[in-house]
Amino acid sequence: MQIKDVEKKDIDSAIAEYVTLINSDEGFKNRTIQYIEAKQQQISRFIEAGKSGVADPKYKLTVLRKWNSYTPVLPNENESLSNKGGGYFLRAADFGIVIDPGYNFVENFMNAGFKLDDIDCVFISHAHNDHTVELESIFSLLYKRNDKHTEEPVKKIKLFVNLGTFKKFAGYFDLSNPKDNYYIEDIVILNRHQSLVVNDSVSVFVADAKHHEMISRDYAVGFIFQINDDEENKLCTINFTCDTGWSTEFQEKNKDLAKDSLKKIEDDNGDVDVLVAHIGSIKEREFSYDCNKPLSENSDYLYTNHLGMIGCLASIFHWQPNLVLLSEFGQEMDAIREDIAKRFQEISKKNVIATDINFTLDLQCLEAMCFNDRNFYPIEDITTHPKDGQLYYINENNLNAQDALEIDRKLGRDIKVFSD
Repeated sequence: MQIKDVEKKDIDSAIAEYVTLINSDEGFKNRTIQYIEAKQQQISRFIEAGKSGVADPKYKLTVLRKWNSYTPVLPNENESLSNKGGGYFLRAADFGIVIDPGYNFVENFMNAGFKLDDIDCVFISHAHNDHTVELESIFSLLYKRNDKHTEEPVKKIKLFVNLGTFKKFAGYFDLSNPKDNYYIEDIVILNRHQSLVVNDSVSVFVADAKHHEMISRDYAVGFIFQINDDEENKLCTINFTCDTGWSTEFQEKNKDLAKDSLKKIEDDNGDVDVLVAHIGSIKEREFSYDCNKPLSENSDYLYTNHLGMIGCLASIFHWQPNLVLLSEFGQEMDAIREDIAKRFQEISKKNVIATDINFTLDLQCLEAMCFNDRNFYPIEDITTHPKDGQLYYINENNLNAQDALEIDRKLGRDIKVFSD
């Protein structure tokens, strides 16, 4: 095929012709400017100095994680379902803690109504992308925030990371010659069985975890947070298993040492209030578990790098929490998350909730937020409703008769994951 000869243009004439062309289309010009301005305003609001005015409770945990590991990386065949990762946000009074900021964390965090200045420290359990990838985004936004708001105090955060994560991000840390707008206040490399006092409201025990993070197989960790009130009285202990396979040896040692290091875990059992358990997925070999043998003799049937079904149940009975939040689901478990939670609850007689993005827990009374009215209610009054790959948490007792009949139709439209 012969290519038609065209008149050759120099750079200046080509640019002039292009600018003239786009200026002649007022609709394109206006849409472009309006879109850019809207995005800039959104970013400006997120990085402006000062913390958000997100409503009470004063002490709360917000789940900003949906799927685990590779799921958010891969394209989704069903476009109606959203591939989302995320992390967790723990607020203790005016102090904000990000835990494992993976894919989509910043998007989920912003949509939940939080601002960049709400983040005071970041805890990372291991170096996998679904737990670390948006740490770079947080750095970039902090740099932009400090560069833009020079009249305001520089915003700096503390990093608490395991050794694998430190190795992964070492190039970002200018420790020898930090500039005035440098965004890291301090870096703490976490070791298993370490105890830390973050501030008057927060203490942490670093638990050992059994998880291969590619960079290393020996340094993944979990976290047990103790949250205190303004009078330094214990409010709540939260055990984030993070990604780990079940190991009776690991967990018995974690429990014994945590009991000694945290004031809350002071009874003979060393129990916790909330267990955030990362199930990962379900392996076929779990169904071959030999019920005639003890757990110690069934290690070949356990999920290696996540808790799976059996590891989650073992964790519940080991830690005896008041509330279990199941998290870190593979997307292949979308349709069975609720069923798994109900079966764990039936066996353990504990409150067990399958969590999704924006599940929010009041840490003072262990009440959950209803997506319909944004108020908090006892866990027993919260019903989980699935729709289009999303779990909604509703207090059905607080719906009028008409809304109760139309609840499924209203999910995603009148009842939303994120409030407007």
